Amino acid sequence: MDFDYRLPVGVHASLLVRLRGLWRTLAISGAEGIVADGRWRHARIDLLHRLRTIEPMGELRIDGLMIAEPDEADNALGATAWFDDVVIARPGRGRAAVRWKTADVTGIAGYQVALDRAPTTEPAGETISRMAQTWDGLAPGVWWVHVRAVDGAGNWSETAHHALVQQ
Repeated sequence: MDFDYRLPVGVHASLLVRLRGLWRTLAISGAEGIVADGRWRHARIDLLHRLRTIEPMGELRIDGLMIAEPDEADNALGATAWFDDVVIARPGRGRAAVRWKTADVTGIAGYQVALDRAPTTEPAGETISRMAQTWDGLAPGVWWVHVRAVDGAGNWSETAHHALVQQ
């Protein structure tokens, strides 16, 4: 599970997962790599691994999923956490295909795309016009795809960074 988040100091959030009719709590606040400092950040949680600590055997059929506070007493009245670009996907095997959509009043002139193992790379080099990219022969592990657009006026967008997990 990949997501962007903004978690202020002292605010706690959990991922609630419904397995076989029972709600299970997986902490987001305090989880490895999660920083509560009020800044936008990106995180990746190995949902399968975390669920296997709760249900070590058998099928993991998820009936529901939500982000909530772990206990009403934990957060002050009015406390807020923000989550964006939440992606839940199963690992792929060797091939990755990515598609995207964009719009701008001046038109989109092209895109720069990169794939590597770093989460914050800024793509450079060739500008392409297609809105898709495919990679073959990817080794197992976490890969990051980075895409940015240039509009008709020559302005570059912020780069979007998304994880791809290969088995």
